[in-house]
Amino acid sequence: MLLNEIFDSGVDYRWTKINNIEARAEFIVNDVKYVTIAEQSKLTGEGVWTFEFGVYQGSYNWLNFNMTKQYNASVVFATVVKILKELIEHGDNVKELWFMPENERLMKFYERLIGKLKINGWAAKTIQYHGTNIMILTKG
Repeated sequence: MLLNEIFDSGVDYRWTKINNIEARAEFIVNDVKYVTIAEQSKLTGEGVWTFEFGVYQGSYNWLNFNMTKQYNASVVFATVVKILKELIEHGDNVKELWFMPENERLMKFYERLIGKLKINGWAAKTIQYHGTNIMILTKG
């Protein structure tokens, strides 16, 4: 029960950009700024979005995918789950979310993340895309 409570909590976040092709949210945990980015892909068609997040590094090389800076991984995880749920539940043109990890550690994170989402009518699968494993969350 306590473990579920930890993973169901999170910090407040704010949407910094949201329109029909892009959604960005930011949050801070222990003075570390995290950014999530969801973008509708021009390569894969309407309704297909990519998702990534990381530690904000500034304008050049602005995301570091070493996600948690070694602390508060459960709070970061819970906050990203909240952001994704809101995006999926309120994003009218979101039909698929593609998670394209930079490394195996991030792939495991995305697997846990998708497992925690449990949104009715959505299913997950893993495919090979240009030689890389990616996870896809699909509506319907």
